[in-house]
Amino acid sequence: MASKDLPPPTPEGELIRMARLRARPKILMRAAAKAAQMSVEGWGYIERGYRPVGGGENAPVTNTPPETIAHMAHVVGITPEELVKVNREDAARVLDAILREEAASAPRSEQPTAGVGLSLIVNPNEPDPNPEEILGRPLSQPEKVVWALDEVPWRARLSAMAELTRGIAAALGSDVEESATDRPAQQ
Repeated sequence: MASKDLPPPTPEGELIRMARLRARPKILMRAAAKAAQMSVEGWGYIERGYRPVGGGENAPVTNTPPETIAHMAHVVGITPEELVKVNREDAARVLDAILREEAASAPRSEQPTAGVGLSLIVNPNEPDPNPEEILGRPLSQPEKVVWALDEVPWRARLSAMAELTRGIAAALGSDVEESATDRPAQQ
């Protein structure tokens, strides 16, 4: 296959590439590959969907092991559900196991129970918690907008609120080490 006839990326390769490029701060391929404990070349082959085979020829990258895809997805923040959407149920199962093991092995203070370090465990069948009670302060208007996104799980909303707080602090030139949304709730 001549270099001008490049194979298209696989759906999972495209998903991983787009997630890496959309991440804020942006994740460089070298850093992503290092975090996934793989070569930067291997990462690039999977994202692009082809690898060089010599003589200016390229071959499609197919049958990437589910473990590799799951580790790459984990690095760039892809969910198991997103992997299922690109027909990588095998990798989604591996990623789900990685996430469960990670949550189980994290010290209680670091467990991702609310996405922003809040020590709060909520039954998913219960209604959303009151964020003002959790944070111990009224919500700002931008935080209220984030919280109103009903289609987004409440843990992701709290995480978005923490990111929003850090972004506002950075824009104002404040060097905030820990915002109110980052501190565990006092019990």
